[in-house]
Amino acid sequence: ELTSSRDRFAELYDFAPVGYLTLDEAGSVIEANITAATMLGVGRNSLLHSKFSDFLAPASQDAAYLYWQKVFGTAGTHVVELDLLRPDSESATARLESIAFDSPHPPQRQCRVALVDITDLKLMRETLVDLNENLEDRVDAQVQEIKLMASALANLDEGVLITTNHHHWPGSRVVFVNNALCKFVGRSPEELRDQKLDPLLEQLIGTPAIEQIVDQLAATGQFSGELEYTSRAGGCGEIELSVSPLSDANGEPAHFVAVQRDITQRKLAERALRDKKERLQAIQDAVLDAIITIDQQGIIQDCNPAIEQVLGYPAAEILGRNISLLMPEPHRKKQDGYLRRYLETGEAHIIGQSRDHMALH
Repeated sequence: ELTSSRDRFAELYDFAPVGYLTLDEAGSVIEANITAATMLGVGRNSLLHSKFSDFLAPASQDAAYLYWQKVFGTAGTHVVELDLLRPDSESATARLESIAFDSPHPPQRQCRVALVDITDLKLMRETLVDLNENLEDRVDAQVQEIKLMASALANLDEGVLITTNHHHWPGSRVVFVNNALCKFVGRSPEELRDQKLDPLLEQLIGTPAIEQIVDQLAATGQFSGELEYTSRAGGCGEIELSVSPLSDANGEPAHFVAVQRDITQRKLAERALRDKKERLQAIQDAVLDAIITIDQQGIIQDCNPAIEQVLGYPAAEILGRNISLLMPEPHRKKQDGYLRRYLETGEAHIIGQSRDHMALH
């Protein structure tokens, strides 16, 4: 039974998942199990009496020297990670856990070493470090991008308003406003954040416009239109407003974003231009002389009512036709050349001058 127990212990020692070594103070291998020999890439007989340093990569030699000094010089278990140098040239890394002891047999000072192959663990650790570094870089890049977008939103000329998701948009609460919107409504961001929209919209655009927005949101999911407003100071004008839902990562509605543009000046300019055109048209229609407008190709674009009285052509009959229709020869054939030369050279021979011509009825 004693022999059987000793054999079982020897098998457990030799085939343990961890390599076991016994070294003397000079670093020579006194004992080793089969696992340690396999890990170092040699047979056990070749390993015995070899210097353990012969199986270490050059980069680990200095660390190993200091490590053995510490193991033999101080009490307790000491741990180190060293790169191995294997005969098959495959790189490997091992963790050593060593403790020194006094042997009753020479050499008196020895140490026991547990050798664990951590090559895969080290690779995973390095990969994890790389992933973390890449993740930090990506996060930093995204943070900078978000900051840039936030700065752009804050400084847009158009007012931007983001609210919570609510089945009734005017009932939602403000979560973000940019500088332009605050200036437009005459309130600070602190006055607007977390407030319901209803009072603000009621003051600005009134109930009928709110109902228009709500109806269009219900029908199409978004709103776009032009609305009249009354400012906090009592001034009036017109805005262009668009309201759209913002979805979360799952595609579910999470917020509403509204973009407002004050179009008061544009509308005033459009009305002034329209009034000017109407006045010019009224003058053109009232004069007794025939007035004809042509494009760069000489095609008649417009004429006043006097054209029929002066030349006998109803306006509908000559619109869209070449002005040469009204010219006798030789001017009829030369008219296109006059226009082309003027467009190409900028030199006016006929264009821009007053001339008397016979006209065809």
